[in-house]
Amino acid sequence: MINFMRHLKFFLLSLMLASCAGSGPDYYREQGTSLSKSLLLELKKVRTREEYLDRRINIEKLYFELQALIVEADKYLKAHPEIEMPLFTRQNQEISDNLQLELNRLFRLEGCPELLNEMLTQKEPAAPSSGRRG
Repeated sequence: MINFMRHLKFFLLSLMLASCAGSGPDYYREQGTSLSKSLLLELKKVRTREEYLDRRINIEKLYFELQALIVEADKYLKAHPEIEMPLFTRQNQEISDNLQLELNRLFRLEGCPELLNEMLTQKEPAAPSSGRRG
C-alpha cells in the first residue's frame, strides 16, 4: 500500500506538470487533459478484477502515454525556464482528485492492488497477449 501511494503521489504531481501549461505551448495542457480524462473514464468502468483485466491494455496504454507526455513536458520546461506554469488550475485539480478517487477505489477491489502496483512499477505497457493473467 505504501508503494502504491508513493506512485500515486508521483503520478498526480506529474499530471499537474503535464496538463497545466498556462503560458507555454497549449499542446502539453491539452494532451495532458485529454489523456487524463480518457484514463479516468477507463478506470470508472472497472467494477471487478476481471473488468480491470479486460480493460488492462487500454488503461496501461493511456497511463504510459501520459507518462511519456510528462517526460516531454518536463524536458520542455527545463529547456525553457522563462516559461511560468501554474501548478494548479481548477480543472487540473478536479481531474487529479477524480483520478485519485478512482485509483483508491480500484485499490480496494479484490485482486486489483497487485495489478495496479505492477502497472505503476513497470517501464512499459504489458503485451496485448498478457491482458488476462491469473
